[in-house]
Amino acid sequence: PNGSSIYPEPDCSFLAANEVSHLECVGHDILLVGTIEGRIEFWKGVAEVPLLLRTLSAENAFPADTDDDANSIIGIYLVVPSSFHCGFVTAQTSLETGTVFTLWQTPTLNFVEEGFDVKHADFKIMAKIKYKCPVPQIVFSGRHLLVLAYDDQTGRMYLDIYHVLNSRFGFPGIDASTAPNDPSPIVYAHPEGKRRIQFANRVNLRHHIEVSHSDAGLGFPERSLSV
Repeated sequence: PNGSSIYPEPDCSFLAANEVSHLECVGHDILLVGTIEGRIEFWKGVAEVPLLLRTLSAENAFPADTDDDANSIIGIYLVVPSSFHCGFVTAQTSLETGTVFTLWQTPTLNFVEEGFDVKHADFKIMAKIKYKCPVPQIVFSGRHLLVLAYDDQTGRMYLDIYHVLNSRFGFPGIDASTAPNDPSPIVYAHPEGKRRIQFANRVNLRHHIEVSHSDAGLGFPERSLSV
């Protein structure tokens, strides 16, 4: 049987403004569309004709002379599940230079979800975290951002832990003056950045994976990684 006899007709359909590389549903009416140009489109989809609320740009995550798809959004992760009021993280990967995670939050962080207007929220890039390995994995665990990564030459695996501000109580017992040295430096892009995300710890997993190397020299895992 063909697909039309198995699946119901969609409630609506639309064309994204740019070529799509990632989709993320938030709640029951918002769809985030990541594009190969490094843009994030916010669509509201409860009406018969979906509405494009806004577009943010994460272009220039990599040098202009890297591969054509270097700015592609490959992941969008909310700091607080199903809500935008504490911001989100985007992931972009280049086959030549690695991966960039970008933290987006408003300069005045709104800790109350009720009444938060995603269309007019003043989202800014607070910080970027750069990894040389092309395919690290990322999850949020409460106030922590966990990144499962590996040395792209030796295959040694490790887990990086970051504190991310998502409540008015701040970081648990850590500030910018006492934070440990970060072996994968955070690049702060906003004056508020150091108050929003800080490196906490690197856990050596005492495990190695097999990697194969691209023409650019980066190591890719022979098997998939997961947190």
